[in-house]
Amino acid sequence: RRGFEAFKIGFSKSEPRRVENLAKELLNHPNAQLRISAARTVRSLDPPRFRAFMNNEKDEWVREEAQK
Repeated sequence: RRGFEAFKIGFSKSEPRRVENLAKELLNHPNAQLRISAARTVRSLDPPRFRAFMNNEKDEWVREEAQK
C-alpha cells in the first residue's frame, strides 16, 4: 500500500494516466488495503468506475474506508 501511495504522489502530476491505470488494476487486488487506496484514487479520477467498485465490493468495511 505504501508503495502505491508513493507512486501516486510521485507521478500524479507528471503521469496521471499511469496512476489511474494502476489504480484501476489494483481495485481487484486480494489485499483489502490496496483496494481501499486504489478506490480513493479512482474516486477523484473516474467517479463512474468508483461507483462500480462500490457496488461490486463484497466487504462492507472496505466500502466504508474507501469513502473516507
